[in-house]
Amino acid sequence: NTTPANTGSPSINGQPIPNGAGFCNLVVAFTDLTLPVCQNSYKIVRTWTVISWCTSVVMRQIQVIAVMDKQAPVLTCPPILTVSTTSSVTCSANVQLPAAGITDNCSSTFTTTMNTPVGLISGNGGLINNVGLGTHIITYNVSDNCGNAATCTTTLTVRDGSAPTVVCDQYT
Repeated sequence: NTTPANTGSPSINGQPIPNGAGFCNLVVAFTDLTLPVCQNSYKIVRTWTVISWCTSVVMRQIQVIAVMDKQAPVLTCPPILTVSTTSSVTCSANVQLPAAGITDNCSSTFTTTMNTPVGLISGNGGLINNVGLGTHIITYNVSDNCGNAATCTTTLTVRDGSAPTVVCDQYT
């Protein structure tokens, strides 16, 4: 709420200036210029004007009011994922990583990257190729339109789930 009751207004010795009464017929007015900063965040440049009708003195003062998204997105990381190798030659897997759940109080546009065993990947989920055997940490990094950032991690385990193939000599 950016009304003067919440953001303040000109006063004399801490007392509000009544329009047209007392204090030699002072009049107080303001104009606002709203400037967008990022999604659902903005700054108001409020210009206060105080006029004394007794002395014809005009005073102006600028007040800057910021209405900003300062909360990071809330992430819900995918559950632990275990996959089997997809290549018997390289003992690696091609894995479709699920997307992290993202909610935010103000923004609907996000930048998402994932730190994976095969490097930094842009996006929220997606296919990564040639992931080697073992347990790997996947870190989801998300920032909203106003630069607030959050991370979450999940675990990816790649195991060899293929039974061995028996090769026998027919004659020995």
